[in-house]
Amino acid sequence: MYKIDLRNKLLKIIRENALTKGRFILSSGRESDYYIDIKKVSLDGEFLDLLSDLTSHIVIENFETKNVAGVELGGVPLATATMLKIKQKGFDSKAIVVRKKVKEHGTQKWIEGPQVDKVVLIEDVITTGGTTIWAIEKIKENNINVEGVLCVVDRGGLKNIPDVKTLSLFNIEEILLSDHKN
Repeated sequence: MYKIDLRNKLLKIIRENALTKGRFILSSGRESDYYIDIKKVSLDGEFLDLLSDLTSHIVIENFETKNVAGVELGGVPLATATMLKIKQKGFDSKAIVVRKKVKEHGTQKWIEGPQVDKVVLIEDVITTGGTTIWAIEKIKENNINVEGVLCVVDRGGLKNIPDVKTLSLFNIEEILLSDHKN
């Protein structure tokens, strides 16, 4: 019952604070009548605390590894908070960040963070899966296995992610369902 209540609270917050209606061009290049900006809520302490409680539970229950990864920018707070909650629940956990672009100075790495051998990639919103597939390739190029992908909102692209276990907290139909009772 606790996880259902937690999920319903998160759904309410996303609908009220991260969903915007209008005309938008998505990262996939597609046009949409709505936009889900998880960054608007993932940088809020209450939401991030609730979300990481649920994502950490899902990682612990569904994956062998307890290490996580996030793509800059949206995935960083999600992966970091998830890693901290996993640690608080008594498991060893590390987080890495996948850069969208290599810095032209310093170490010029795609992957930032401690050395890990396997991760679960935490994503905010997946529309076509293109960014996620790209991130998985970058992680693998750095000799790190990707055990799975966990996203907050699946706009339909999660099914396009090959060769790894994929899970989402919400699908787009749940988010757009306006008469849902919380």
